[in-house]
Amino acid sequence: MVLKTKITFIRDGRLTGTTSDDVLLIYSTTSPDKFKLIFKPYEYKQYRNEFYMTITETIRYIHDFFQTLQYDIDPFSSIQVDTAIHPSILFHPSDFDNASSRERIEKMISTSLRTDVKRTDIEVSQ
Repeated sequence: MVLKTKITFIRDGRLTGTTSDDVLLIYSTTSPDKFKLIFKPYEYKQYRNEFYMTITETIRYIHDFFQTLQYDIDPFSSIQVDTAIHPSILFHPSDFDNASSRERIEKMISTSLRTDVKRTDIEVSQ
């Protein structure tokens, strides 16, 4: 399994000195059209929710998730998206209010999910 996408929903913990991030991890599986998703809500540190979805379901899940961020009455301070093929990008929650911006973020994730990624060891000499 390869970690294809990691989305970290960051709450501002500067006032308390702690963070309370929620994390969504998306892994490839041996089945070409199935992904393993792990959602780790901060409130339940001792638990994580694991589930499997097809690529279509995964993309829809992310779309719905991002679309509802604009309605959060206690919004995250930022959302960090890491994919296996892109640099890490930190977004402000307001970026998800705009359909065009949200579509670009979703396309980045979709491209990562659809790309065959093979992890290799980095040689010490490089």
